[in-house]
Amino acid sequence: MLGCGVYKLYKVEDGETRLFYEGGDRKISVPQGMYYVTSVNGNGESMPSLSRSAWDERAAWDNRPEKGFVRDTRSHEHGYSGFDYINNKLKPILRYPEKENQDV
Repeated sequence: MLGCGVYKLYKVEDGETRLFYEGGDRKISVPQGMYYVTSVNGNGESMPSLSRSAWDERAAWDNRPEKGFVRDTRSHEHGYSGFDYINNKLKPILRYPEKENQDV
């Protein structure tokens, strides 16, 4: 926020709020949880922001991380003009080759 000297990050846990961070950094790493932020300038502390979750949905979506990357050619162009719906089922699913033990 323009003119802000200090940010205060509050963590909401079990219905209670506690000050988690106070300082000038605009980017910090936090553990999972619910947080809201305020800014402090010469006029005092701002109204609190909306509460946000620090839980990373992107890290939890993959239920089979050991599987690796697979490109499914049967659905790669789905929805685009010129898509061959009839022969789509005949196309192979491409996979990366298995890695062999390589001593470097």
